[in-house]
Amino acid sequence: MELKGKVAVVIGASRGCGKHFAIGLAREGAAVVVAARSVERGTLPGTIGETVDIIRREGGKAHPVQCDAANTQDVHKTIGEAVYHFGRLDCLVYNAALYTRRPFLNVTPEMFDDYIAVNVRGPLFAAQAALPHMIAQGGGSIVNITSAASTKTTMPHLVMYSITKAALDRLSTWLANEYREHNIAVNSLSPGPVVTEALEAELPADYDWQHEKYGWKPATPEYLGPPIVHLAKQDAKGITGQVVRVPDFGKSWP
Repeated sequence: MELKGKVAVVIGASRGCGKHFAIGLAREGAAVVVAARSVERGTLPGTIGETVDIIRREGGKAHPVQCDAANTQDVHKTIGEAVYHFGRLDCLVYNAALYTRRPFLNVTPEMFDDYIAVNVRGPLFAAQAALPHMIAQGGGSIVNITSAASTKTTMPHLVMYSITKAALDRLSTWLANEYREHNIAVNSLSPGPVVTEALEAELPADYDWQHEKYGWKPATPEYLGPPIVHLAKQDAKGITGQVVRVPDFGKSWP
């Protein structure tokens, strides 16, 4: 197991990509803190408890923490829970994101603030909480989950999602440079188009998933395990300061 003895936090892990990031890390031996807002099923399926149950049934270690990624106190509490329960912190995966399609002229100040809170402020303060523990241990890895929308127009009406993911990519590259001397890797991971519960709820029921206009070649979240494991085990001597795409895994990287 590549991550035996390691401890990871996945913020945004109740469903979709984050759920499978957490499961993939646990399958390689990491103890995983599964963090998200969802402790009960709402309009979308999936809770942190369900993700934890899957990991434990497979023989892994996991601990659920309710966390609103827009709440800085919750984010700091989540990192503290990891260290309290498992004694250390080796990897932080920030997967939480606000995603809605809205024409630019309909974007409101409140929507802008909400996007910044979850997609930019959340990962910034999660990293701020995690880094002191990684520095004390002599290394670690931070993986921020980004999107192709940060660099190109993938679908219409995603201006807020796009610009906040671009900001997240810059956060990753700057942190990688600043904390390289502490042997900490920081990368952004772009999963590519993935059919998740949230995306299915956002798009029309008759949406053509094979539509090529926006470059869609959709996959399911299960294929995300190996790429997240590979980035989780990095330090500053390996891959760092990069925006890497899951579809390129095994081709241009590792």
